[in-house]
Amino acid sequence: MKKVRNLCCLLVGIAIAVFTVVINRFNFSAGGGGFPISVLSVIQDWTWQHPIANKKNGSPIIVGHRGVGIELKGGKGIAGNTMRSIRKAVASKADWIEIDVRKSADGTLYLFHDVGVLRVTNAAQVFPGRDDWSFGSFSDQEIKRMRIDYPGNGSWIPTLAQVLGKFSPNEGVKFILDLKEEVTADELNGAIGDLDPSRVILFGKQSCLDPFKDDVSDPGRVKYQLGYTALWSELGNKFQFLVDYKYRFLRARCKDLNCQYLVVPSMFLNQSLIENVRNDKDLPGIKILVYGIDEDQPYKVTDMGVDGVIVDDPKNARRKYYGK
Repeated sequence: MKKVRNLCCLLVGIAIAVFTVVINRFNFSAGGGGFPISVLSVIQDWTWQHPIANKKNGSPIIVGHRGVGIELKGGKGIAGNTMRSIRKAVASKADWIEIDVRKSADGTLYLFHDVGVLRVTNAAQVFPGRDDWSFGSFSDQEIKRMRIDYPGNGSWIPTLAQVLGKFSPNEGVKFILDLKEEVTADELNGAIGDLDPSRVILFGKQSCLDPFKDDVSDPGRVKYQLGYTALWSELGNKFQFLVDYKYRFLRARCKDLNCQYLVVPSMFLNQSLIENVRNDKDLPGIKILVYGIDEDQPYKVTDMGVDGVIVDDPKNARRKYYGK
């Protein structure tokens, strides 16, 4: 009986230790989310006491997430990556407009976020009985038949070349291209066309950014700013985040890619990460952007010293920080 009691005490102690580590490593308080995240957020606010209104960075970079997030007609979250969402982001005066890039079966670059098409499109009605719903399995002609599930008649899925061609005359519009899969430099440069590379940032995991990192052997090559954003998708990152208190793996990845930006989900953001990145002499001037925040209380992340926020409602973010 005593052995059982001791074992139970040991397990309870381990559980408390694990919970304490998780609470201090993951930033539940700064992000949005329902139960159980909201419960963890309350506990974290009580134990950690996040600052809320010191405004250490009162003028952050504001990035429109997929343009502007628009509710889906079917009630399955939000979508963006359309002409409509980008026009709304331009009108909101977002500093940058983030859009997602995937390839069709024909090799054309389109604006699309999900691996599959079912969540945000009417593809199930257009192609009944189809087996493969991955975006990359659809041809250009098939993609032209689909619509994003917005209220009303929906929105067609634009190509990257169409979007950049449409908005390139407006010199104040700058784009972040989140590469959801590997593309070649020729494919991307062909879609970007004459758009000034200084108006383009590339986000992605290491394999997506590798073709675009600086290469001194090719001085004529187009250089884009790069942002590493693969905490969720890169193999082993979440585990390393939990055990590597100095974030060596993240800093090494950014160094290897010559990144100008580190992009972090709000849940992973903490003061130690910011300080370790800021104090790394091999990463001079790198900017930290955060997404997945509680947009009603954005100061919870900018008070920690991040450089910018990626939000579904850039107009609301501008109003909070700039009063307009």
